[in-house]
Amino acid sequence: MKNYKMPKKYSRARKYNGRCEGCGTPTPANQVYSRIDESNIAISFHEPYLCVDCYNKTYKQEGEKNHVRLYQK
Repeated sequence: MKNYKMPKKYSRARKYNGRCEGCGTPTPANQVYSRIDESNIAISFHEPYLCVDCYNKTYKQEGEKNHVRLYQK
């Protein structure tokens, strides 16, 4: 049995274009939110970069366990 090798594109984050992918408003990179699925890298990779308002509209109904966190360097 051969070991699984993850595709190279998942080793880096997608390029951020400076706008919320939900509403299109200009948003600084330090105020962008994205959902992370710890068990599936493909889902995390393709999640949109959203401002806090769009993120809350999209994911608020799923419960408070997935609360918003800023990406810190």
